[in-house]
Amino acid sequence: GEFLPAVSIHPSKPDAREELERCLAAGARVLKLLPNVHNVDCSAPRHRDFWKAMAQGGMILLAHTGGEATLPVLSKHLESPETLRLPLECGVTCIAAHGAGRNAPLGAHHTPALIRMMRDYPHLYADNSALTSFNRHVTLPELLRSGLHDQVLHGSDYPVPVVPWGPWLSGCY
Repeated sequence: GEFLPAVSIHPSKPDAREELERCLAAGARVLKLLPNVHNVDCSAPRHRDFWKAMAQGGMILLAHTGGEATLPVLSKHLESPETLRLPLECGVTCIAAHGAGRNAPLGAHHTPALIRMMRDYPHLYADNSALTSFNRHVTLPELLRSGLHDQVLHGSDYPVPVVPWGPWLSGCY
């Protein structure tokens, strides 16, 4: 019965640190970014102090991982969960939205890399949002087979509809 405020702050903004402190003081506990859409290389060393302040404040980073088709992509290479390494090393708890799966039949598939990272970083989680879609359905069985069930969270990508086709195609029914 409790809502936790979430914000989006581009860490490259000149006032990003001040905005982060303001949001933390106001009760925000989650920062959401779409690295490939916002053109944020989360592992850029210039963001280290920002991530350390986030970790100290107990703020979670919810980052889109995998391909994107509903918004304009500025930096395709930032769809990989590898971009989360620096925040993780700074102690930020991260949630890799969409389990780093592909969003198109021939798109890049980063779920195996995410699973390897989840084994290295127990404070890295995947969420299952949009994993029932036709394009992302191969991610679901990989996460189930990984044995990392405690690191997979339920997520909604509202208004993206939940449909049965993905689990049916992947045999996860």
